[in-house]
Amino acid sequence: MIECTDISKDEREQTAEDFGEDLQDFADDAADVTVEVGQEAADEIDDLLDEGADEIDDNR
Repeated sequence: MIECTDISKDEREQTAEDFGEDLQDFADDAADVTVEVGQEAADEIDDLLDEGADEIDDNR
């Protein structure tokens, strides 16, 4: 049988605050990864465009 224990209001507030901080940390990490991936994709596209431009110039 599962036992339930009483949690004080202060403990509930602290737990909610800790959970909120964990969620914020996760969101910050996800945003950092998104920016990194976006920058890598932009760099790849830029490189491909440069290669395409060079190829056009070589064929003229």
